[in-house]
Amino acid sequence: MVERLVQADQPAEEELESLALGSLNSGDSITVGPSYWEEKHRRLDKRLRMG
Repeated sequence: MVERLVQADQPAEEELESLALGSLNSGDSITVGPSYWEEKHRRLDKRLRMG
């Protein structure tokens, strides 16, 4: 029974790994620090106010 559950999860695990690797190879990396999160928060606030 456990073996069947593990086998059933294998395709999902492979897809997740593929998506993660694709993201890692998708472009230039960015530096994430306090200013990054402040800008994210500001944009989210603006978007939420606009409806």
